[in-house]
Amino acid sequence: MFFIALGSFSTIQFQNTNARFPSGIQMQFWSGKTALKPPFNTPIIKFPNCYEEFAMRTYSGTEMKLKMMNAPLRTKQFNVSIPIINRYIALLGQGRTAPNIKVADGVIIEGNHRYIAGYIYGKVPGCDPYINPQPSTPTYSFDAINYDPVDWEANRRGC
Repeated sequence: MFFIALGSFSTIQFQNTNARFPSGIQMQFWSGKTALKPPFNTPIIKFPNCYEEFAMRTYSGTEMKLKMMNAPLRTKQFNVSIPIINRYIALLGQGRTAPNIKVADGVIIEGNHRYIAGYIYGKVPGCDPYINPQPSTPTYSFDAINYDPVDWEANRRGC
């Protein structure tokens, strides 16, 4: 039996389980009042209210390269940001759907980070057909590109 409450924490109730819990998960007993109150002394698991609600761990660039070895699409972009991909994976884990990517002749024109995250998570975004604006530029397989540890979005925001 599972109980999910939204708020500053996402809460999952469980009974009669011998599961192991990753670090960062807190176990406590129910003490709040809501419309859906679980039975007395039911154990509760709380996940931090952050992108890591799904991904209690993040993927390294090496892990991403290994998981992307057999990806059917190619890219023109030689660098991708690991933190951006990990955020997309976490959002997929929360049940969100990634916007479609733009693909021309098996090459991603827009949406490399979303594609990598979806491929790793197992929920690849849809593809919109597109015209390749620069057909003569080289393309790369996803296991041959550079996985950058820098958070490009944080750099753009000045964080």
